[in-house]
Amino acid sequence: MDTQSYLTIFERWINGDSLTGDEQTIIILGTATCVLFIIFLVLLVLVSVKTLFWTRIGWFFEDLWHWTHETLIK
Repeated sequence: MDTQSYLTIFERWINGDSLTGDEQTIIILGTATCVLFIIFLVLLVLVSVKTLFWTRIGWFFEDLWHWTHETLIK
């Protein structure tokens, strides 16, 4: 199925039209996929905050900045 087919199915669902079994399955799987993606993003943010991932990436670039200025500019 292409994107336009999915949009048509969601449009029919929002308008209150009756859906076939396959269309209901697409709605359920699409909703479940969105919910799981949101949960994944929240967990990714929590893990990155707990492990100081972004802070350590910042430290790496700061060290790289100082190293390049001390080594290449002198």
